[in-house]
Amino acid sequence: MILANETFGTLVTQNLGGFSWSQNSRLNRLTAWANTPLLDIPSEIIYLKDTKTGESWSLSENINRKNQDYYITYGFGYVKEKTLSNNLLQELEIFVPRKDNVKVNILKMKNTLSSRRKIKLIYYLKPVLRRR
Repeated sequence: MILANETFGTLVTQNLGGFSWSQNSRLNRLTAWANTPLLDIPSEIIYLKDTKTGESWSLSENINRKNQDYYITYGFGYVKEKTLSNNLLQELEIFVPRKDNVKVNILKMKNTLSSRRKIKLIYYLKPVLRRR
């Protein structure tokens, strides 16, 4: 799904793949686009890591390769993904504001264990660098 305003946009796929751009989606990519629909390689990935157990995972199905349910909702101007993994309920909402040149990711997490946990969040992106 394309989320965009007049000067900024992002493409979000069912596996949270896609890319972001400024002004022009073909000429001014900010993050890389892999035109391989079968692989759906994301250029922007949110990783989570349980600092106690050392286990790490992503919100993206094609990165995890785990047999679990992912619930995707496409709405007017937003995409939401929900999943339960590593005893953590995760909900990610992605949108582009009408007037700002920014992609917003709101991540909500709920621990389903009775013990406290410390989760580290890492946002990876593969930028597009151009010579002038």
